[in-house]
Amino acid sequence: MKLSLAATVLISAVWAFPAAIPPPVASLTVSRVEIAPSSALPEPKADTDAKSDQNNENTKAAAEETAQAQASGPGNSKKLPEELTLATFDEFTASHVTFLEFYSPYCSHCKQLAPKWKKTFETLQKEQPDLPIHMRQVNCVESGDLCEREGISYYPNLRLYVPSKDAAKGKFVESYPRAMDRTPESFLRYMVRSVAEYNSGAIDLPSASVEGTAALGLNMSAGEIDEPYFVALFAASSAEWAKDSFSDSCIDCLEHKQTWSKVSNLVLGDARTVHFNCFSQAGICTKLGYPELTRPDATHSPRYAMFLPRAAGLVRLDYRGEPTSAEMSRFATKVSTSGRFEHVSRSDLASAGFLSKSIDNSKNGDRVVVVFAYEAEAVSTEDKAVLPYILESVARSPFDVTLYVSSEDFSEALKAQAKGLLEYVAQDESFKVPEFDAKLHYATMSSALPSLYIFKENSLVPAVYQNYALEDMRDEKKIAKFIEKYSHPLCGPLTPELVRAYFNHKGRKNALRDDRVVVTFVNSADQKEMSALLQKVSLLAHEYSLLRKQYYYSQILTRRSEKKVHVDKMKQEKAKTADIVGAMRERVPHLFEDDDVVFAYVDLAEYPQFAMEAGWDVDGRNYVPGDAVVVSKTNKYYWDQNLQGAPLKMVPSSVRPVLEYLIDPKLVSEKPTGFSAKLSNSPYPSFLRYFDFVHQHGFFGYLIFFSVVFAVYKVVTRRRLHRGIISMVKSD
Repeated sequence: MKLSLAATVLISAVWAFPAAIPPPVASLTVSRVEIAPSSALPEPKADTDAKSDQNNENTKAAAEETAQAQASGPGNSKKLPEELTLATFDEFTASHVTFLEFYSPYCSHCKQLAPKWKKTFETLQKEQPDLPIHMRQVNCVESGDLCEREGISYYPNLRLYVPSKDAAKGKFVESYPRAMDRTPESFLRYMVRSVAEYNSGAIDLPSASVEGTAALGLNMSAGEIDEPYFVALFAASSAEWAKDSFSDSCIDCLEHKQTWSKVSNLVLGDARTVHFNCFSQAGICTKLGYPELTRPDATHSPRYAMFLPRAAGLVRLDYRGEPTSAEMSRFATKVSTSGRFEHVSRSDLASAGFLSKSIDNSKNGDRVVVVFAYEAEAVSTEDKAVLPYILESVARSPFDVTLYVSSEDFSEALKAQAKGLLEYVAQDESFKVPEFDAKLHYATMSSALPSLYIFKENSLVPAVYQNYALEDMRDEKKIAKFIEKYSHPLCGPLTPELVRAYFNHKGRKNALRDDRVVVTFVNSADQKEMSALLQKVSLLAHEYSLLRKQYYYSQILTRRSEKKVHVDKMKQEKAKTADIVGAMRERVPHLFEDDDVVFAYVDLAEYPQFAMEAGWDVDGRNYVPGDAVVVSKTNKYYWDQNLQGAPLKMVPSSVRPVLEYLIDPKLVSEKPTGFSAKLSNSPYPSFLRYFDFVHQHGFFGYLIFFSVVFAVYKVVTRRRLHRGIISMVKSD
């Protein structure tokens, strides 16, 4: 197996599984588990004056805290701030970036955390008193109503709240990442990172990146490091870096340096940040794999890469995305977290909303987890060797995907989730709910181990990599395609940056039989309406999953029956034994991957012209919230009408028949009227839509069309020349 040129693989005797895949830790109780840190969230939108006022208030409040602590005298200098209550919580969090501990005085874990929390507060006041973030606590025994309102289900619960525009209380943005240690040092790094991400004054934070040494570079290239490093390599000298004055060989280095400075604070706790100036450190830049950055006579933009410990199996992973702080920090967090190969249990996944038996309509999460499932006593070195390839696929995904490993048996949990799916879709009176089919479930959800499971937040539709042969888990390309195909969230936002993730131009030869994307238009300005629409999308997605599996399972049974009839007939006709054996060996293909549908939404408040620019509104409908379109995976065709020719709305009973018809017209009882595929980006109005058949074939389509027209013209002209004035053929 071979990774891309951007990655270096080290698989050696170090791959002792206890190191790469730690066993379940007894202290990781269900009540305290957070599966994955939230991805970088966009900064709250606010005007410049509001941001400035907020920053001033944060700094002022921090100074007041310091003054209060100093005024208390030496004996009371370590006193923690006053705890927040229901009466003070909203006002405080609406004005400050706040790191909160929800605790119970009777909780043993809370008592263990108490001295670390106190030491963190003391260090913060002493070393970074002007950092615009506040540490506060909530006693859930005394303020039970507040903790119930905030959904606190375990202790200690560490959360980050930030001010939200036009809101009377702060917004809960993320829980303290599970992957980070609960130590004063980690708490401080997390708070600095949070300020960099959510506070308007983050640009003033000093860079956390340090210039790398030759020794460190050599260790990184060999995987001889104890933690992940996010590395920036500049086509510049150390003197140019220090002066913020770069030569023409790196014309955008100053902008990249400013971005890197912010990134270095955003990823604190996930990775250490290091930069190399390749003109001054040519040897080490070459050793790390970037010799082109050492030449002053060429122009190059900075390069970025993650370097991981040897135990990850993947030493270097280049960053290929846009050089923005949000995307780069998200990449670093994902690689750092996934590269630990943390063990996860069924209860862990269930408590985080990935393996539940029901749907919580109040949540619309976008997180996805990939679980490498294995048998602890049967796993081999060859089985584990695939993990670096899985890690690379997860890292390349543009979605919020995290990799975990597990030695637990998921079969019963998957069966319970399948039954929960039937209960969930039963709420739709227009949908005929089937009985649980154990054989169908086994055909779609069974696999030998090791295997891969993909679970989506608040979804009852997992994906299973069906490993039936030894080579299946050795085929890194097949695994990469599986992760790419099923790592979309159940219904995530479709933005211009994610178009390539949802659509591609390498579909089937018959694009009408391609996989599809159902796009729903929403308006985030109306959260109530948007939530209702996304609930309908969720219901439709689960219904379609059932329908598709049922259809293709019935196709398999039909083909098996036809195969048996054919073999029996050959036996009756006394065909050659070799021919009979050959017919018996013919494999009935499993087609459960065909006609897959991904669901996404477009926020018209953010992208009002998205449909027009994507070529889905050739008739000028000007889609509004609640409208829906079905688009082929190649983005070549789309359907924006129901089977009766009316505008397609996001109503399961309206969209579902369209999806069924596209699988097989026999699945719908009614005959479509006015329903047809439309060519994306068609230049023709509706009354000339028949020209789309020519247009879809591009230059050759028009060439053939005009050739035919010219040929017909020549034939007609020739016939006219051979006729007399009374339409009789001329004599020679």
